[in-house]
Amino acid sequence: NIILIALRGNLKSIGSTTSASTGLRLLQGLRFSEVTPTTISVAWEAPLAPVDMFVVNYNPKTHGETQQVIVKGDQNTVALTDLKPGTEYVVTLMALQGTARTEPLVGSVTTEAEPEVDHLTTSEVTSNGFKLSWTTDDNPFDYFNVRVRDSKKEFPPLDYTLSGDLRTTDIQGLQDGTEYEISLVGVTNGRQSQPINTIAITGVGAPRGL
Repeated sequence: NIILIALRGNLKSIGSTTSASTGLRLLQGLRFSEVTPTTISVAWEAPLAPVDMFVVNYNPKTHGETQQVIVKGDQNTVALTDLKPGTEYVVTLMALQGTARTEPLVGSVTTEAEPEVDHLTTSEVTSNGFKLSWTTDDNPFDYFNVRVRDSKKEFPPLDYTLSGDLRTTDIQGLQDGTEYEISLVGVTNGRQSQPINTIAITGVGAPRGL
């Protein structure tokens, strides 16, 4: 604080108090929200003194190059995008005013892991269908989308929406002696897994007209 007093002869005014800083104050309140497998929202407390800009640097904690985002001085939030799922990121925030800059404010946050499905297999193959099975990670799933299409694309694809509790289902009504491409995607909280694929060939049916 600075106290200013005016003097005139033996007279002295009442002191007037003001405050001043020799530099930018430390930033505070770094926090993260709206975390998904590929995005993070970063926010911080707006400083009392105006600044020209904020610089946000972020990088995976164990590997990967540092990315940078410039934020206008009148804003105090930014979204980081195109991140890697299930990865811990180190986020560093600085404020700049002219040639002065604050000490970095550092935090870390981990993106959500993508839901995973794996080991898509077929069994009990007949002339018109097969049993389809798959495995998942520990995430609960809302539903699965399955597409079955003949490899030569001579017939319309068959699409199925299956309960998230299932890990196997019977696919019927197919053409005999035909190769099929099968794709499966798991969905949880609006997030999709990477698709998994397999191929199956239905058995040859009994000769007709005998």
